[in-house]
Amino acid sequence: MSQAVDRGAPRRPVNNQHKSGAVAALLSFIFPGLGQAYLGRKREALTFALPVLALFFVLVAWVVSTGLARAGAKLLDPTVAGLAAIVSVVVVVWWAAAVVTAWRAGFHSSQATIAVPVALVALLFIGSISDRVPLGASWLYSISVADHGFDSGLDCTIQDCNTGDGLPTPTNGTVAQIPTGSPSPYGSATFGPTLAATPTSTDDGDDDYAPDPTEPPASIEPGPSPSFDITKIDAQDDGWLNVLLLGLDTRCAGGLVTGANTDSMIVVSANAATGQVYMFSFPRDMAQFPLYVGGTMPGYWKLNTFAGYTKGYPDTFPDPGQPALAYEIGFLIGMPIDYYASINICGFPQLIDEIGGVDICNTKTIDDPSYPWGNGQTGYHLDPGPVHLDGANALAYARSRHGSSDFARARRQQQLLTAIRQAILTPQNLARLPDIITSMGDIVHTDYPPNQIDQLLQLANQIQSDPTGSYVFGSSTGWAEHLPRTETNGRSVEFLDMDKIAALSIQVFGNKSQYWTNGPLPSVQLPQPAPSDTPAPGGTQC
Repeated sequence: MSQAVDRGAPRRPVNNQHKSGAVAALLSFIFPGLGQAYLGRKREALTFALPVLALFFVLVAWVVSTGLARAGAKLLDPTVAGLAAIVSVVVVVWWAAAVVTAWRAGFHSSQATIAVPVALVALLFIGSISDRVPLGASWLYSISVADHGFDSGLDCTIQDCNTGDGLPTPTNGTVAQIPTGSPSPYGSATFGPTLAATPTSTDDGDDDYAPDPTEPPASIEPGPSPSFDITKIDAQDDGWLNVLLLGLDTRCAGGLVTGANTDSMIVVSANAATGQVYMFSFPRDMAQFPLYVGGTMPGYWKLNTFAGYTKGYPDTFPDPGQPALAYEIGFLIGMPIDYYASINICGFPQLIDEIGGVDICNTKTIDDPSYPWGNGQTGYHLDPGPVHLDGANALAYARSRHGSSDFARARRQQQLLTAIRQAILTPQNLARLPDIITSMGDIVHTDYPPNQIDQLLQLANQIQSDPTGSYVFGSSTGWAEHLPRTETNGRSVEFLDMDKIAALSIQVFGNKSQYWTNGPLPSVQLPQPAPSDTPAPGGTQC
């Protein structure tokens, strides 16, 4: 009787063969192997899930150990981005195989259910080929292609460069303020379309934004022969990483510009053994300095025009433009420059507006009544404290000269680069990263090896912290002499004290300094390093 009862009992499905293949495919679409686990095919589930899980945990461990910012910066290496794109393709194919396999192993009420895995696989591949899906193959490949913009070889000091569509109008009227007729230096009116324009002065001898009187081309003046050939020295063999950071200022007029001035020139020197970091800022107005090819810079040609000047003398400067400037700066400091990186300041507005603005902390009041907006209006004012800047205000923040040194201005430019990096990493900008990197490639150019770009960014970020020593080679800091414009034919120029520069080079770099190797100069009284960028009275810490 018991046997009869057993025969009449409903039979349970064998190997879950009645479980829906469509459901299994959907589960494996969510994560490889889930559909196989749903069907009770444990070994197959592990086969599909474990490789993806392992890749995921390796990625998480790497990000945690290196930090999100540096891990993201690794994508600026075209090789890394390209390999990541290949890995993404492999993962998508593996994922699709998990979906199809799960569907085939399940139960199908009709052949129409084949539409489910077809649709799911199509979604996987559409996501992979879309350049708006982060970590997708196309997204990563687009980054790999965009990365090549950083080492395109474009040199705005001797080539035509597109600086955009001109100076933009600020969108945040609460930030930029211009002088009014009130007794107070700055009125409460904000910059905007309803405010009467203040004409920009172009004939004021003290206007930092007006061009100097035209300096005709001139041959190199006689001078002492260099005691060392900076072009023949192995820059990789001294234990120091010396990077020249350049800020190009083309007066931001829009359109094509040839011969951009290098208005910010900072050498960042990092000791590989001790971790010490020194910064040396060469203000733009240096003139009549000794040249690495011998002789002296003629007339009142300034250091910020040297790169463009070299283009006119190919026989004397076989590597014109920024390479020649790197040689010259290395010659002056007594240490060869390993790499250089230039930033076209005039490209900031378009990039910053594209990423939705940036958040910065302004530690000191900026009062610049002469700042030109390019539309007849002048004046820029920014109070201390945290602030969100659009492209136009970020450009003013980067370019403003009054009330601060060239070094402080260069620090603000580096601060903006850090803020740009932070804005890029926000979720709303990740999907647009290829376009953003392309825009960055339009304003940042370097001969730094692509596979080490993240190290360059890390070095630039150290400018935000307190370095071992910071030096600004200007007259106000005791490293140069400044003469009135009445004695320099209307030009604002300064003259480096090369004895002090040489003594400092020996003090910092020791026997690695070329001044030491070629005979130390008599000791001189050195000015103190530049103070840290701490808030002035009325300033703030953010």
